Amino acid sequence: MSTESEQRETRRQQWLRQRRERKLAEEAKDNESAGSTMLLLVAIIGGICFFAWYLS
Repeated sequence: MSTESEQRETRRQQWLRQRRERKLAEEAKDNESAGSTMLLLVAIIGGICFFAWYLS
């Protein structure tokens, strides 16, 4: 039979692990959206440069 302090420690470890996993998931999501924003920006700038070259 595990003591109350062992149970509390186990719960604390689980809580810390869940918090860490959520944090990693949020960071991955942020990185993903930053990457797509960067790609969009590059495409827009490339389009502007192409039209400037095409019209000159």
